[in-house]
Amino acid sequence: MTQASLRTWTVRYVYASVAAHLLVGMLLPLVAGAPLFDRYHDDIGAAFWGGAVPAQSRAVQVWWISLFGPTVQAAAVWMGALAWMGDRQRNAFAWGALIAGIVLWAPQDILISL
Repeated sequence: MTQASLRTWTVRYVYASVAAHLLVGMLLPLVAGAPLFDRYHDDIGAAFWGGAVPAQSRAVQVWWISLFGPTVQAAAVWMGALAWMGDRQRNAFAWGALIAGIVLWAPQDILISL
């Protein structure tokens, strides 16, 4: 694989990641309270409250997940702008900013999620 084709595939991967973030961010507020996620909400409630989970706990979880949707959408817009600038203008700073954001976010997200 040549360096040019590797760059092309990498850029496409980044654009696909941006599109996925945008789509997930749009869907989160719509599906946060769906029955499909009942087990997830039950597990979260049990982790925080033990046996007796307050009735309002689920509503707060759904609210936070719904609120997180626009945050993910905004991050997708910023990622898209940086990827576009890095791709079209061959701007190393834009790629560096995008990489720095991922390097800062990923370990924290993993640790918090665990």
